[in-house]
Amino acid sequence: MQAPRCAICDATDWHDRRFELVRFADAPLYAEITGPQGIWFCPDHAQLGLERQHLTTSQASAELTPLQIRPIPVVAHYVLLEHDIMLTKRKYQSWREIQDAWPDYKTSLGPWSEQDLIEYLEDDFPDEATWPFTRAVISSFYKSAQETIKAP
Repeated sequence: MQAPRCAICDATDWHDRRFELVRFADAPLYAEITGPQGIWFCPDHAQLGLERQHLTTSQASAELTPLQIRPIPVVAHYVLLEHDIMLTKRKYQSWREIQDAWPDYKTSLGPWSEQDLIEYLEDDFPDEATWPFTRAVISSFYKSAQETIKAP
Protein backbone atom coordinates (compact mmCIF):
# COMPACT_ATOMS: atom_id res chain seq x y z
CA MET A 1 0.00 0.00 0.00
CA GLN A 2 1.26 3.44 -0.94
CA ALA A 3 1.60 5.92 1.91
CA PRO A 4 -0.97 8.73 1.88
CA ARG A 5 0.13 12.17 0.67
CA CYS A 6 -1.16 15.38 2.17
CA ALA A 7 -3.11 17.45 -0.36
CA ILE A 8 -1.61 20.64 1.07
CA CYS A 9 2.06 19.97 1.87
CA ASP A 10 2.76 16.69 0.06
CA ALA A 11 3.96 15.04 3.30
CA THR A 12 4.08 11.25 3.12
CA ASP A 13 5.62 10.37 6.48
CA TRP A 14 2.84 8.42 8.09
CA HIS A 15 4.78 6.12 10.40
CA ASP A 16 4.46 8.37 13.42
CA ARG A 17 1.62 10.65 12.24
CA ARG A 18 -2.03 9.82 11.69
CA PHE A 19 -3.34 11.12 8.34
CA GLU A 20 -6.99 12.10 7.92
CA LEU A 21 -9.04 10.91 4.95
CA VAL A 22 -11.60 13.65 4.14
CA ARG A 23 -14.62 12.92 1.96
CA PHE A 24 -16.07 15.83 -0.01
CA ALA A 25 -19.72 16.14 -1.00
CA ASP A 26 -19.44 14.74 -4.53
CA ALA A 27 -16.33 12.70 -5.28
CA PRO A 28 -12.57 12.29 -4.75
CA LEU A 29 -10.41 15.17 -5.87
CA TYR A 30 -7.57 13.58 -7.82
CA ALA A 31 -6.48 9.99 -8.20
CA GLU A 32 -2.78 10.62 -7.50
CA ILE A 33 -3.63 12.02 -4.07
CA THR A 34 -6.44 9.76 -3.04
CA GLY A 35 -8.15 6.49 -3.50
CA PRO A 36 -11.84 6.43 -4.43
CA GLN A 37 -12.90 7.44 -0.93
CA GLY A 38 -11.53 10.94 -0.33
CA ILE A 39 -8.53 13.22 0.11
CA TRP A 40 -5.64 12.69 2.52
CA PHE A 41 -4.46 15.44 4.86
CA CYS A 42 -1.58 15.33 7.34
CA PRO A 43 -2.38 16.20 10.98
CA ASP A 44 -1.19 19.78 10.42
CA HIS A 45 -3.70 20.32 7.58
CA ALA A 46 -6.59 17.96 8.36
CA GLN A 47 -8.78 20.74 9.73
CA LEU A 48 -8.58 22.56 6.38
CA GLY A 49 -10.18 19.58 4.67
CA LEU A 50 -12.69 18.82 7.42
CA GLU A 51 -14.00 22.39 7.33
CA ARG A 52 -14.80 21.94 3.62
CA GLN A 53 -16.42 18.49 3.64
CA HIS A 54 -19.81 19.96 2.75
CA LEU A 55 -18.43 21.47 -0.48
CA THR A 56 -18.17 19.82 -3.89
CA THR A 57 -14.73 18.79 -5.05
CA SER A 58 -14.45 21.83 -7.35
CA GLN A 59 -15.46 24.24 -4.60
CA ALA A 60 -13.06 22.67 -2.10
CA SER A 61 -10.24 22.72 -4.65
CA ALA A 62 -10.82 26.41 -5.38
CA GLU A 63 -10.63 27.22 -1.66
CA LEU A 64 -7.66 24.95 -0.91
CA THR A 65 -5.48 25.79 -3.91
CA PRO A 66 -4.27 29.16 -2.53
CA LEU A 67 -3.26 27.36 0.68
CA GLN A 68 -1.22 24.65 -0.99
CA ILE A 69 2.48 24.38 -0.85
CA ARG A 70 2.16 22.36 -4.06
CA PRO A 71 -0.79 22.79 -6.42
CA ILE A 72 -3.32 20.03 -6.96
CA PRO A 73 -3.82 19.70 -10.71
CA VAL A 74 -7.31 20.62 -11.87
CA VAL A 75 -8.65 18.46 -14.67
CA ALA A 76 -11.75 18.69 -16.86
CA HIS A 77 -13.50 16.66 -19.52
CA TYR A 78 -14.01 18.19 -22.97
CA VAL A 79 -17.50 16.98 -23.89
CA LEU A 80 -19.14 17.14 -27.30
CA LEU A 81 -22.93 17.13 -27.18
CA GLU A 82 -25.36 17.06 -30.09
CA HIS A 83 -25.63 20.88 -30.17
CA ASP A 84 -23.09 22.05 -27.59
CA ILE A 85 -19.51 21.71 -26.42
CA MET A 86 -18.76 21.89 -22.74
CA LEU A 87 -16.02 21.59 -20.16
CA THR A 88 -16.81 19.87 -16.88
CA LYS A 89 -14.75 19.21 -13.77
CA ARG A 90 -17.23 16.60 -12.61
CA LYS A 91 -15.52 13.34 -11.76
CA TYR A 92 -16.52 10.43 -13.96
CA GLN A 93 -15.17 6.87 -13.88
CA SER A 94 -15.71 6.38 -17.63
CA TRP A 95 -17.19 7.95 -20.76
CA ARG A 96 -20.32 5.87 -20.14
CA GLU A 97 -21.02 7.86 -16.98
CA ILE A 98 -20.72 11.08 -18.98
CA GLN A 99 -23.05 9.63 -21.62
CA ASP A 100 -25.59 8.76 -18.90
CA ALA A 101 -25.38 12.28 -17.47
CA TRP A 102 -25.94 14.07 -20.79
CA PRO A 103 -28.72 12.66 -23.04
CA ASP A 104 -27.36 14.39 -26.16
CA TYR A 105 -23.80 13.10 -25.56
CA LYS A 106 -21.68 12.38 -28.65
CA THR A 107 -18.12 11.93 -27.30
CA SER A 108 -15.68 13.22 -24.71
CA LEU A 109 -11.95 13.67 -24.18
CA GLY A 110 -10.00 13.80 -20.97
CA PRO A 111 -9.90 14.45 -18.17
CA TRP A 112 -7.23 16.97 -19.11
CA SER A 113 -5.25 19.67 -17.39
CA GLU A 114 -5.55 23.22 -18.69
CA GLN A 115 -2.23 22.79 -20.52
CA ASP A 116 -3.37 19.54 -22.16
CA LEU A 117 -6.62 21.12 -23.35
CA ILE A 118 -4.79 24.13 -24.81
CA GLU A 119 -2.36 21.81 -26.62
CA TYR A 120 -5.26 19.79 -28.06
CA LEU A 121 -7.00 22.94 -29.31
CA GLU A 122 -3.76 24.32 -30.78
CA ASP A 123 -3.19 21.04 -32.66
CA ASP A 124 -6.75 20.55 -33.90
CA PHE A 125 -7.72 24.20 -34.44
CA PRO A 126 -4.62 26.18 -35.52
CA ASP A 127 -6.76 29.32 -35.85
CA GLU A 128 -7.59 30.27 -32.28
CA ALA A 129 -10.64 32.20 -33.52
CA THR A 130 -12.28 28.81 -34.25
CA TRP A 131 -11.83 27.46 -30.71
CA PRO A 132 -15.08 26.76 -28.84
CA PHE A 133 -13.63 28.57 -25.77
CA THR A 134 -11.11 31.40 -25.68
CA ARG A 135 -7.85 30.99 -23.77
CA ALA A 136 -9.11 33.48 -21.20
CA VAL A 137 -12.34 31.53 -20.65
CA ILE A 138 -10.43 28.26 -20.32
CA SER A 139 -7.95 29.74 -17.85
CA SER A 140 -10.70 31.37 -15.82
CA PHE A 141 -12.71 28.13 -15.73
CA TYR A 142 -9.76 26.05 -14.49
CA LYS A 143 -9.08 28.57 -11.70
CA SER A 144 -12.73 28.88 -10.64
CA ALA A 145 -15.03 26.79 -8.47
CA GLN A 146 -17.39 26.57 -11.45
CA GLU A 147 -18.05 22.91 -12.29
CA THR A 148 -19.30 23.06 -15.88
CA ILE A 149 -19.38 25.58 -18.72
CA LYS A 150 -20.85 25.43 -22.22
CA ALA A 151 -19.33 27.08 -25.26
CA PRO A 152 -21.11 30.29 -26.31
